[in-house]
Amino acid sequence: MASRSELFARLGILKPLVDPILNAAYKLEEQQIWEKDLFNSPHGEHWHTSFHASSFPGDDEKACGRKAIYTLMNIPDFDPINRDGRAIMDAGKDVEKQIVTRFDRSGVLLSNDAGANYQLGFEDSEHWLTGSPDAVIRLPQFNRPHVVEVKSKDQKAVEEMQMGMRSFSPEHRRQVLTYIGLAHEMPEQINQVGGVSIWPVDMDSEVNDGTILYVSRDRPGTTHEYRFQYNKDFMDKGREVLASWKRQYLAEHLPDRPKSWKWTEQPCKWCPVKKICKADYKAEEQRLYKSAGIAHAKEVRGEYDYEDTRGAVLARWGLDDSQGGETNGD
Repeated sequence: MASRSELFARLGILKPLVDPILNAAYKLEEQQIWEKDLFNSPHGEHWHTSFHASSFPGDDEKACGRKAIYTLMNIPDFDPINRDGRAIMDAGKDVEKQIVTRFDRSGVLLSNDAGANYQLGFEDSEHWLTGSPDAVIRLPQFNRPHVVEVKSKDQKAVEEMQMGMRSFSPEHRRQVLTYIGLAHEMPEQINQVGGVSIWPVDMDSEVNDGTILYVSRDRPGTTHEYRFQYNKDFMDKGREVLASWKRQYLAEHLPDRPKSWKWTEQPCKWCPVKKICKADYKAEEQRLYKSAGIAHAKEVRGEYDYEDTRGAVLARWGLDDSQGGETNGD
């Protein structure tokens, strides 16, 4: 005969014991990440010191210069990431790692393997643009390189893609187009990973296309993909916007927010720094060193220093404030 505790265990009516401990562990770690700015150098350089392929403006008419510059200022979100959000991100990374590992084991992977310290990275120093695609593979049937960007979704979303009821996310399109563009235009960077060529001697064609591979987090065997071609116009338009953002950052000037934009609509609706932007917009503040974001950053991270943060950006690109800016001026 089962004991009382065994009966309760079978019925699942015991008070949770382990999950509260796990939840506390998540909360503690996320609080430390938020307050101490941890794990923000995934590719060797701090995340805030460049513009990223994942937010490349391309042909997006609502690309937000304010958000881009708040990122260069390393302004933290208003709250730590919650457990669900972190778990979803971790699951996506795990799916990506397994896929890249299979590419590697099958002999088609051209970029760094999943166990490498850093992914293959591209850097457009003129525009402060950096990017690291999930994978560049060799298409055996065509003997040419191909960019692959892995994105995880829930099962229903991927099934809807398969049935044509849903399409790719616009931001994912811009991201993969940026990787294709960087790989196409900067072949010398993909050829020299750690000083060693990764380009097979019998394959000399350039990167002309790439794929977004959507994978179900619930059933990773369920996938759907979208293919894109190199788009020079997309890259040119995006670089023009980056050049403008760069000039404004150097002048310590916050870009204008279009008056036609609504706070309840994209790109503002879910923006993590919307409260900062709202405060600056209401105060008509356009000087970076007077932004409401600085007080918020100091409240979250007591050791935050605007000039040190700015100095890290400029130092990465071999510049200093004598080449632009009016730090602490009016």
